Amino acid sequence: MSQNPSVLSAATRDALAHAVGADQHEPALWQHQIVRALGHALIETGATQPPHNLPVKLADGSQPPLHALERRLLDAMWPAPAEGQADHLPAVLKEIEGITDASARRAMAETLARFGHLHQMGGMILRNLDLQNSPVTTAQGFITGNLGKNQTLEYSSAANAVEALRRPRLEFTLTAHPTNTNTQSSMLAQRQLSMALADWKTNPQAQADVEAALKAFVTTPLLPEHDNARPGFSVRDEARAMLYHLSTFYEDIDRVYASFDKHLGERFDGARRGAAYQPETLRLNIGLHSWGSSGDKDGNSNVNADTTLYSLVQHYQASVLRYEQELAKLPGLNGWKHDITHAREVTHSIVMRIEDTLDTAGYLSDVEFDSLSKELQEAVAPLDKARFVDDLEHAYQQTQDPKALALLRHADLFGFSFGTIEYRETAEQFVPIVEQMIPGYANLSEEGRQRAIETCLTSPHEMSEARARFEELSFNEAGRPYSDDDAGPIAHQTRKRLELARDFPQAIQNHVLAECQNTSNLLELLLLQHAVSDKGRRPMLGIIPLFEDSDTLERAPEILKQAFATPAYRTHVDALAAYRGEPASQQMQLAHSDNTRRNGLPAARPLIYRTHDTLRDMFETIVPPVIPRFYEGGSMSDSCRGGGRAFSAMVNEYGLHDFTKQTMQNGDALNYINDPDSFYRLHMRNITHSAAHLTARTTQRRGSGGSGNEEPVIEALIASKDEYKEWFYGDAVNDFGESVDLGTEMRAGNASSRNTKRGGANGGVNVVKSRSIGFYEGFQHVGMNPSWVGMLTVPEQLDKQGIDPNNPMQLNRYYKYSPVFKDVVDHLVFGLLRTDLSYVGKHSGDHAMMQRFEKEVGITTKLALEAYTGKPLTDLTGDAMLDAKAQHQLLINQVYPHIQDILVEQDRYVSAVRTLKQWQPNESEDHGRLPMLLHNALDTVYHGRILQIDDTQYATRYCQKRGLERPNVPESARSGGRGAA
Repeated sequence: MSQNPSVLSAATRDALAHAVGADQHEPALWQHQIVRALGHALIETGATQPPHNLPVKLADGSQPPLHALERRLLDAMWPAPAEGQADHLPAVLKEIEGITDASARRAMAETLARFGHLHQMGGMILRNLDLQNSPVTTAQGFITGNLGKNQTLEYSSAANAVEALRRPRLEFTLTAHPTNTNTQSSMLAQRQLSMALADWKTNPQAQADVEAALKAFVTTPLLPEHDNARPGFSVRDEARAMLYHLSTFYEDIDRVYASFDKHLGERFDGARRGAAYQPETLRLNIGLHSWGSSGDKDGNSNVNADTTLYSLVQHYQASVLRYEQELAKLPGLNGWKHDITHAREVTHSIVMRIEDTLDTAGYLSDVEFDSLSKELQEAVAPLDKARFVDDLEHAYQQTQDPKALALLRHADLFGFSFGTIEYRETAEQFVPIVEQMIPGYANLSEEGRQRAIETCLTSPHEMSEARARFEELSFNEAGRPYSDDDAGPIAHQTRKRLELARDFPQAIQNHVLAECQNTSNLLELLLLQHAVSDKGRRPMLGIIPLFEDSDTLERAPEILKQAFATPAYRTHVDALAAYRGEPASQQMQLAHSDNTRRNGLPAARPLIYRTHDTLRDMFETIVPPVIPRFYEGGSMSDSCRGGGRAFSAMVNEYGLHDFTKQTMQNGDALNYINDPDSFYRLHMRNITHSAAHLTARTTQRRGSGGSGNEEPVIEALIASKDEYKEWFYGDAVNDFGESVDLGTEMRAGNASSRNTKRGGANGGVNVVKSRSIGFYEGFQHVGMNPSWVGMLTVPEQLDKQGIDPNNPMQLNRYYKYSPVFKDVVDHLVFGLLRTDLSYVGKHSGDHAMMQRFEKEVGITTKLALEAYTGKPLTDLTGDAMLDAKAQHQLLINQVYPHIQDILVEQDRYVSAVRTLKQWQPNESEDHGRLPMLLHNALDTVYHGRILQIDDTQYATRYCQKRGLERPNVPESARSGGRGAA
């Protein structure tokens, strides 16, 4: 605990204590009270630190210290509640906009970004305070069948409850796409502040820790620093960030287990011998993976075999470091202590040697790579996860030592590779390699390619020839730049990465094949796995096709049917199942963001649903059977994938996916899993609700409900893609992007190494080639959440299918009973919520496309609100003609009353960031850093991240406590406080 004297005033300490619940009074009712208290504490903490204590020359000649301006900005954005208080924000922003000093500008931009992070932190604190008094906890609600769902069960035995909890599969794939520019150290500082504030509620002595955490947060740079130049994440930075996020899982999962232990123990305490709750039997079915640990290659030469080996050894190092520390607290297990300590010493040595080589030579030679890989293999060879888990379970049963139980669960969840590294590569990258391995392959038809690979895989002679060509192609290509004319460098990196998958099968288990277009793409990856066989061993990677564009989605069933008709592929799937000790299955991902970008959201969502249905039908014809396994691959913050529901709903009410597998991007992780309370809420809600629903499910999505056939609405929505494509693939969208400087927004968010060569990276805009994350993030930052683009012809298409677009009652029936239509409408209203066309028009100089957008927003508002409410729009407006602002408020009133105050605060914050974006960098400034700081500020609150929006229990309790009516509330949630939090 810090012993430094307090730098906070008594008034600030009191306000902060009340805001976070540390004074044991009624929790703060409004998020701005929490943000004001946190913000003032932050300013007072940094007031004595340069440059905050230095004078700033303003246009009027005054020279206040920077912290005085920061305080005025905070008070203007989140004013104290006072009747009729004037709006001081424009005047304060005008003062700040006049700052010319480069260091003061940068410090002000960074402070503004920190205010945004505090706003998000305030939201997490508010949600926790509102839910902490719920009469039924989540674990209790699960056990007693009181989760607010009609189909939940009460569990009569500990064994049945444990079995239900172990059934649902919950997976997280971490990656470092450029949705956030925070350094690992700044995320850690924010996490420590959250933890200190939470501790303060029950421990008055924690006030000193809060002040120490505030100081760390205000003094830790938000952006990565590299030689004092334009900041950006290197691939090695990305790997460190992924390990940081995995570490938060490691630390916070204990609280999730503790809640189940407590309530299961209490519920089944006193049960007959052998039937009581046994904690060691509960192993939550959570999978942890990382694309960001140099797994997501996507044709990027910076993500290569060297960086993958470097990440791999760090993953092993992370696990043995923690296991060594936990084992030191346990008696016995000396053999494990010796092997784990040895592995820790070896992994540390390898990490240091790789860093030295990469820092000097830039790459590892083949000899160095193979030597280090072999050294790592030998060090981790004794570390068998299954045996370690068994030994820990036995140790716990003998001693009942909770430390043994904690380590048992950590080992079960993380293994020795600290989760897994999941490969992802674009299918087209493998084609030129195979063209060199099989003579004439380039000129073959799709059917010919499939036959050629099958022949190669089943003929030892031809396989030997293909392997030799592969090795020759990739020999001595380490460190060579990629070239469209030379497949050697990509072949080298592919071969070495597949060798790592072969030699470390527990650490690298799956390979996502992005932009999968044909069956031959699947077979090409299978061929490459066989081509690195050594002494009877080859990579045993699950091949996961990622179907992205509409044409490929429609052909997906045939692509996989042909794959399973190929004996070599079927043999691979069966061998993989036997190796893993599970039934034969095929994992698939249907792209959400890319599909939406290319076809428009109204068409993309039903395309995904239809493809799921047709794929399920196709798999029913495969003999022997193969289990299809679909997963929700979308980031929780991306509005093109979510925006209105907890992701467990994709498995639960929507019946769309077999399990939940979320791509957690760096910015998502900051809000969803960096804060321990948020982590706890996320896991408890999704584990229990999925378990309860899966246990009691009586209907599937198709054919359920009272609306009859939903096919007409699917047909109508899919038909809308043709008009959207004319816009997307024409010149208009790029021309509009130029008008709003979309390329600058994309570049400002590029903290990752991923998209430097993609559209929008170097001047100009090409949305067809840009990464989807840059496309959506860029548009959102200029005021558009374009999920509604594509709605122009939807009313006409609905009418063609016999659905009256002007009949609100009919639209509402489809909203209630058609999961597809409900899904689309929910996305549309969220897109409208996050769109400010008045700003877009002003920023774009009222570009010619604005007339289209305004018409489209009008169509979307009418249809979406009428579908949501079942009432004519004129009834909702009272026949009044509403301007854009009034329409936006109507949308909030009808759909999102529980976040109304949050949206008002976010809008004021966004206006501040946009004002400072008008700064013109002077010659002494780093032109990259200032835009990235302001991007960080805007991105924190404006990239779809409103934690409360999809939390139905929070929404109900919030509205009840504040006297608000929650519209369209599900019948099962009307009980308010009865259900579990």
